[in-house]
Amino acid sequence: MIKRILLIDDDPIQNLINSKMIQKIEVTDDLVVAENGKEVFQKYLTNDQVVPEIIFLDINMPVMDGWEFLDYLSLERNELEPHIYMLTSSVSPEDVKRSESNHLVKGFITKPLSLEKLQFLKKTAV
Repeated sequence: MIKRILLIDDDPIQNLINSKMIQKIEVTDDLVVAENGKEVFQKYLTNDQVVPEIIFLDINMPVMDGWEFLDYLSLERNELEPHIYMLTSSVSPEDVKRSESNHLVKGFITKPLSLEKLQFLKKTAV
């Protein structure tokens, strides 16, 4: 089982759909949802919290977007190395290239999330 999965997206409908998809494959009992990167640092990445093993991260969000989240995580929390998957509606080649160049990003997934796109989690959870 995966200890914790964190889903960061500002769209409540996407969060509901994606949460249901992740729950359906039964790879974690601890799924946390946040609406922006700043909320994550304030609530979920403090010293007394379980560090997520997997983070699904949207790019375009208010307050702190996905790129700002990655920059902040790299600078401020060097000891944390979760596997981050960009989960976005962006099909921009620049976004794909930028995500590939970040050592924390393990993959780029376009919305909508599907059970097929989540199959890799079953291998991770073993």
